[in-house]
Order: sequence, then structure tokens, then C-alpha cells
Amino acid sequence: MFKLSKFVRKSRNKVISVLKGNLNKLIVVIGPCSIHSYRSAVAYCNAISNFSKEFSNLVLIMRVYLEKPRTTTGWKGIIYDPNINGSFSINRGISKSIKILKYISRNNIPIATEFLNTLLSAYTSKYITIGAIGARNCESQIHREMSSHLMLPIGFKNDLNCNILGALNSILSCSKPTFCFYLNKNRNVHYNNYNVNKNCFIILRGGAKETNFDEVSINLCILKMSSMSIFNGVFIDFSHGNSSKNHRNQIFVSKQVCKQIPNNNRIVGIMIESHINEGSIDPSFGKISPFISITDSCISITDSYKMLKNLNSSINKRKPVISI
Repeated sequence: MFKLSKFVRKSRNKVISVLKGNLNKLIVVIGPCSIHSYRSAVAYCNAISNFSKEFSNLVLIMRVYLEKPRTTTGWKGIIYDPNINGSFSINRGISKSIKILKYISRNNIPIATEFLNTLLSAYTSKYITIGAIGARNCESQIHREMSSHLMLPIGFKNDLNCNILGALNSILSCSKPTFCFYLNKNRNVHYNNYNVNKNCFIILRGGAKETNFDEVSINLCILKMSSMSIFNGVFIDFSHGNSSKNHRNQIFVSKQVCKQIPNNNRIVGIMIESHINEGSIDPSFGKISPFISITDSCISITDSYKMLKNLNSSINKRKPVISI
């Protein structure tokens, strides 16, 4: 476990260096919308491992989402329902999730995940390089408290209506001492009022009726951040609202962002929903493949490679980083 902890710590520090503008690379959080099997996690991890060797300008982080927020109902993720049948074998789900996290970490691939249920972070956070707070929870008090306590970079998404202020307020909140409850290593409830997290950042993910990956939207966000004394870089989510919920649109979004990267040092990270095979299948329709999404549709690993190649090239064209 010592070696594992050292790797996670090193990965977090590298991400922080990019966030602060001290390292001219691009953080790429890429992977399935959700992980639904050990086999799919292993297959995707192996693909990312090969990509990491080729694209030296990118800090590749595997998206390993173990729990899923639902607008109404639906499968809530492997940690809740590992059998994908509504049996909710949560203890098995936690064990299976940790097995997946251990495998990926031991293969030296950093991990990103969304922290949805704050209690579950006590089981998973030690494996995580980047955490995310989703659009539905970007102003949640308990998620702010958790993010202040966790010693890792945390991204707050803009809300479902494309408003960035809630996420920016959360970033500010996390940078100040705040009272919070947490579970210690023995799973006992503790509290403190002194932890701060200055490594939080915004993720522009678009909204229900508009996108925010364009140059004007990104620069307006940066101006608003500067007025609030927030100087970490910005992430762009190629999926969700920015893709208008069409997974193929991620390719277009990527091309547009690649045009901006050479002239904008504040774009420090992007997020892509990708799987071995393209598309998605409804798990209620029968046999489930480990190599295609059972939640949101994803682009294929082949298209992902092409996108990564273009993103890697865009960093070569970028002006020297000016540290903040």
C-alpha cells in the first residue's frame, strides 16, 4: 500500500502543477461513462497505458465512475448494484470497486471519479487523483465540506442551466477553513474546522439549452474567476451539455478546443466519455457486454486515439506557460 500511496501522491502533485500553470501539459480525463465490470476496467486501463507512452504532452487520467447520479431513476452504478439487477449488494459493490481501483493504480494509471455519496469517499478517495462534483451537487454544502477535507484536486461542474457562479462559489468556499464531519480510517465520525483545499477548479460542461466550450464562454469564465481571485486553470467537458447529449459531437467539440489551446494557457484539462466500443446498450434488454457503455453513449477507443493525437499536437503549439 505504501507504493500505491506514493504513486497517487505523485499523480496528484503532477495534476496540481498543471492546474497552477507550472507545467505545460494537458490533463485528459478519459474513460467510460460508468464502469460496470472488472473486465471492462482492465481492458480500458490497458488501452490508456499504451496511449500514455505515446502522448507525452498529455497527463492521462482514467475516468472510473463507480456511482451515477440519475435525473429520475436508473442503474446507480457498480458500487450500489454490482449485479446490475436491482439487488443492491452494496458490500459486494464496494469490494468490487476497490478491486478495480487497485488494479488500475497498480498499473500506474491515475484515476478520476465523481464523489456522489460523501460517505463512500472514505472507501475510495485514497486511490483517486482527481475528484469531480457533478452539476446537480455543485452548490451542495456537504460536498463542499467533503472537498475541503479531501487532499486532492476537485473539479466542480457548472450547474444544469450552464450557470458557473455556484461552482465558483464552491471553489472559494473550499479554499477557506470550514467545519466538516468525516469518517476516519476506522470509519468513525470525526470533525474539524481547519482543512482547506486550494486545488479546486471549474469544469465547463454546458447546460440543458446551451454549450460553453467556445472561446467567448471560456474567456468570460476566466474573467469571472479573476474577479473572484480564482487562478487555477479551467477544464472543458466534451460530453454532457457541451455535446448536446450526442456522443459523436465530442469529436467536434475536441476540434474546437484544440484550436483554442495554443493561445490559452488557462485551458488545463478536458474530459471525454469513451469506451472500447462506441454507443451504449440498455441493460434491461438482455446480455450485457463489458466493452460498451450501459449508461451514456461513448465514443470508441479508435476515435479516442484520434482525439488524443490532436490534443497532444495542440500543446506543442502552445505558448510558454506563465506561472501564476
